[in-house]
Amino acid sequence: MKIIIAATKTCTHRPKLEEQLQNAGLQYEVLYFEDHPELIETYKLKTSPLLIVDDKVASIGMPEHSQIIELKNKNKTSRSTTLKKTPIILSMKPLKGDR
Repeated sequence: MKIIIAATKTCTHRPKLEEQLQNAGLQYEVLYFEDHPELIETYKLKTSPLLIVDDKVASIGMPEHSQIIELKNKNKTSRSTTLKKTPIILSMKPLKGDR
């Protein structure tokens, strides 16, 4: 799951959002509108902060705490399916002299 916080450099909500994502154990990237004006064109928004998850706007402005919990649970689910172990079946031939 790719999480981006898009915000202005002066956004007072960004630090709180970062704290919530960190507390939820979620990795994220911060992109500033001033450095990435293409974000405004791509998402047609300049509300700060924007929470973008997998290239889709998940929240305009400060998200509800329940949304952060939802992301945390979704991340756990996607990680556990990615990390499932695949059994390995080995075929062994007898060595010369082991017959």
